[in-house]
Amino acid sequence: MLSRVRALVPPASQRRSLEELAQDLDLSSGDTRSERPAFWTMLTLSSVMAAGGVLLDSAATVIGAMIIAPIA
Repeated sequence: MLSRVRALVPPASQRRSLEELAQDLDLSSGDTRSERPAFWTMLTLSSVMAAGGVLLDSAATVIGAMIIAPIA
């Protein structure tokens, strides 16, 4: 059993450090100025789509809007 687990673990040369992972996952770092227009575009698109889904009584459209909506 232990040998099967070790076979699934990538070698040390392919692993990333905790600092590298934290930097990639930290959404507050990086060029936030270039990310703002994309956020507002997705938010506007999902809001219009959700409103249309509610008006048309379409659950699938509202679910699609929730998929498009950015999570901030």
